[in-house]
Amino acid sequence: MLCCSPAARWQSDTDSLVRDNSGFTFNLYRKLAKTEGNAFFSPYSISTALAMTYAGARGKTEKEMGTTLRFSLGQKELHPAFARIEVQLSKMQKAGSIRLNVASSLWPQEGYPFLDDYLSLIKKHYGVSITAVDYRQAPEEARKLINGWVENKTHDRIRSLIQPGGLDPLTRLVLVNAIYF
Repeated sequence: MLCCSPAARWQSDTDSLVRDNSGFTFNLYRKLAKTEGNAFFSPYSISTALAMTYAGARGKTEKEMGTTLRFSLGQKELHPAFARIEVQLSKMQKAGSIRLNVASSLWPQEGYPFLDDYLSLIKKHYGVSITAVDYRQAPEEARKLINGWVENKTHDRIRSLIQPGGLDPLTRLVLVNAIYF
């Protein structure tokens, strides 16, 4: 017997994700605080990008990533919870409360056999754009295309995210998560 309405379960999952991300954030900050100088990072951006990676993980890798990221939700609940947080952030932005643009993209190697289920899940729950490129024959052109996308999404604040030589013919996928606030 189910105890809760779908809306109540969704809110509970979203609350769990927020708690989990807070735990991950504090652990990450403790590690970064040990280094010299100032630290500026977006825990939301980091956890979102890693959740997209986690969506493709299975077995031991999935378990280790889930533990490190402090995910208490299963794969079926986690990704819709991320989507609901994004919807809430979009509503806040439209109301004028914040200025936050989060943009994610996947840049797979043309013709490489990525699982359609993975690509569909990422597109559905994270709103990514997926653009196939040719790392085998044109890694430098792919780098320039990705960097141009990042520059556009961050209002020219992040330039040259991927340095020359950062991609090569063995590259199969680049996942980008850009945040501007």
